[in-house]
Amino acid sequence: MNSAYGNEAQMYGSQMAGLGQLAGMAGTMMSSKGFKEDGVPVDSGDAVEAFKNLDVDSWKYKDGVADGGRHVGPYAEDVQRELGDEVAPGGKQIDVISMSGAQTAAIKGLAEKLDEQDATIEALTERLASLTRGGKFGLRGHV
Repeated sequence: MNSAYGNEAQMYGSQMAGLGQLAGMAGTMMSSKGFKEDGVPVDSGDAVEAFKNLDVDSWKYKDGVADGGRHVGPYAEDVQRELGDEVAPGGKQIDVISMSGAQTAAIKGLAEKLDEQDATIEALTERLASLTRGGKFGLRGHV
């Protein structure tokens, strides 16, 4: 009986590995623009705000659910609240492909904010330098 159980477990493991490979291949194969239509831009600023409102916890599944191991991430209900059903259908699960896209939009939004801040700092630094060169702060000859 143990042998039969072992064979069944091995077969199940092989099937799951095959499904994982298939899912991985589908995720990478279907990323081309040639496979997609009806693209609509995502507001990267909205994505940043949505992620600011998500709690990220360390948690484990209840006994008998999934792998029982510890994980880190948000809860589907919160993701649905902030990012909608496209990313967390019904607030019960997180669509990994859409979540990755939302995260990419948020990263883009943060990069845009950094670029804006860099430009502001550069402009203020140049303005301050021009004011001090002109002696407007009484620093000429004292620096």
